[in-house]
Amino acid sequence: MTLCVKRLAPTLFLILEAQWGSSNLQNYNAILTNSMWLSQTALLWRTILFILVLLPLGLSAAYKQFAVGGTSTAIIQNRPAGDYGLVAAPLGNINTMNNSIYLMINANLPFMTASSSDSVLPPFADLPKAYGYNTLLLSNTSAALLDMPVPANVTSIQQSLKENESWQISASVNATVTRYNTSGEVRNDTFWQNAFNQSGNLSSFQLFNADSGYNLGLLLPRDTGTDGAYCLIGDYKDKSKVYWLEFDSDYNSPNSRSFRSAAMMFNTRREKCTGTWRVTRSKISLVDGSCTGQLTKQSIMNGNQPYPMDALPVLYHSLGQYSITREGSPWRLPAFTTSVATMHWARLIWMNQYQSSAFASNSEIYYQATDEVIASTNLTMRDPWLLYLVLSIQPLLAIILFSLALLFYSTPIHKGFGLVAILAGINRDSLGSVQGAALSGELVKPIRMDINVCPNVSPDQDAQAAGRIEYTLGRTQHTRTSLRHGKKYS
Repeated sequence: MTLCVKRLAPTLFLILEAQWGSSNLQNYNAILTNSMWLSQTALLWRTILFILVLLPLGLSAAYKQFAVGGTSTAIIQNRPAGDYGLVAAPLGNINTMNNSIYLMINANLPFMTASSSDSVLPPFADLPKAYGYNTLLLSNTSAALLDMPVPANVTSIQQSLKENESWQISASVNATVTRYNTSGEVRNDTFWQNAFNQSGNLSSFQLFNADSGYNLGLLLPRDTGTDGAYCLIGDYKDKSKVYWLEFDSDYNSPNSRSFRSAAMMFNTRREKCTGTWRVTRSKISLVDGSCTGQLTKQSIMNGNQPYPMDALPVLYHSLGQYSITREGSPWRLPAFTTSVATMHWARLIWMNQYQSSAFASNSEIYYQATDEVIASTNLTMRDPWLLYLVLSIQPLLAIILFSLALLFYSTPIHKGFGLVAILAGINRDSLGSVQGAALSGELVKPIRMDINVCPNVSPDQDAQAAGRIEYTLGRTQHTRTSLRHGKKYS
């Protein structure tokens, strides 16, 4: 409709200028070129052309204001409880690379993005805070990765959604929860000897961006399967020139002692939590959640320790920046907590893959949710009559422009009016008015242009033509003539 208005408006404007305007050459030029900045253009036409430019922009903004304004929400009842479990959102085109490395990156990326700058402080006043599709920052020292609707459940919901509809799903689920442990025993030699004996090795990854020679160390003692798992992680001063990735089984070596002085302890367990997801036709995202601290069965943690050679390169990218450049960042402890939780969660998924027989038979990681509540939300129009008014402005304007152009059809202005038409009908004796403007195209004063219908007196002209159109420049008095219906003019 904008194109229609732009096509009709210039013709009517030219007719109005010829009939009731000053019929200035500069005004015709401004209308034909749709330029309000040409010299000697009348203020009225500058204003009209400016409004014509702003009109579609203003109507577009108004449409967005009124088209999507409110929402209507309805609780969905009598729907069987959906299946939930220890799963990840599909990775799209790279779903075939469904291992713990990519699962860690994909799940932790929203949190990494939110915490990428210290100019944005952690939302400690608004905790718990959701990130991505299942990450929940519970506090400064704890984070959870919630079990979520399984892919088949999500796909079924998305296929049933209408345009502009979304579902908000709340349910009680299990979750993989990591908490920072400040116990003093991490400084005890006996504790460290047992930790090294249980894990076998301290895994260290060189932090290439740390100019003072730091490593990221990870110690993963084997868990008992009754009280979850724990790990020790920290960035420490390199004492033995670690190159890329190295392993140290001696708890009393220089590097191990350096690690022990910097290591933080984190406990990871399976707990009861609640989550609220928003499902649209294209994605699922976690919007809210909480955890009670109530433990579930921990058997799934047994024998599923993260693999250091998978985990450390990813941890380097998510935590390495906090060793030197962001050592005092308020995001440091939340980042470590969230990364450790993601590391354990990704390994658990990799070892118990969705739709495998081991997954389907384990009620701790594949189950129907309890306390499930589903609310359907539809976008609605705000003030429909105002929206209809906005939508009708351009069609009405086009009808008015077209009707007026028909009403003044006798004016010697045709849709083909332009440079060629003027040159074809120009009165050569009047061209002196525009001398000196061949290069700049600018005239020092407004120049009148008469549009006249002259009788057909020359034998060289079309014998069937009732007359010819003549354009005369520079007259002080403007004369107006008209065309006769059904007659031909040249």
